[in-house]
Amino acid sequence: MTPQWKARVSAALEQRRVNEQWLADQITAHLRLKRPMKRWTVDKLLREQDTSSLVDAICEILDLDPPMEATPDIPDEIGKQLLTIVREMPRDQQLAWISLLTKRSG
Repeated sequence: MTPQWKARVSAALEQRRVNEQWLADQITAHLRLKRPMKRWTVDKLLREQDTSSLVDAICEILDLDPPMEATPDIPDEIGKQLLTIVREMPRDQQLAWISLLTKRSG
């Protein structure tokens, strides 16, 4: 969930003049949950979490587009090492490596 999407959810709630408990109740009904969802579940989702299985339901309830941030692949150990090395390089070295690698693959 992007910060922009979370802001759109909050704005949609404000526009309807409802709160997180209203949304929790709507999610409960939408998903036909056996137990009512608590307000803090929605509050935590909007303030602390980066992902949630409730996004689709929230989008449908509030008529919002889904967050449009791709989930990056989790690199293997070699990929993690490479990312660490590249992130710690000075900018000019990063650019030099990009130039070198694109010449080899092009």
